[in-house]
Amino acid sequence: MVDCPPLYWTIAMDSYLEQLLRELEETMSVTSRERMENGPPGKWTPEQILEHLFLTYHNTNKGLANVWRTGRRWGRARPCDIG
Repeated sequence: MVDCPPLYWTIAMDSYLEQLLRELEETMSVTSRERMENGPPGKWTPEQILEHLFLTYHNTNKGLANVWRTGRRWGRARPCDIG
């Protein structure tokens, strides 16, 4: 990983999330409620997928904020197995 100051990662992530938000808003503006609530049998609906992504991003952001606030590492480093 490249050693960059935290501000770099904040700006880069903010830019990425802003683009993601714009794309989601655009998609949602033309998608019907019926389409969001229905999916292939036995598969997640688009609504369930978006909820999962939201919860994943939300909890990841909370974890990262905690790491930055406390200065403690999150998880542990593991060597890569490139066999």
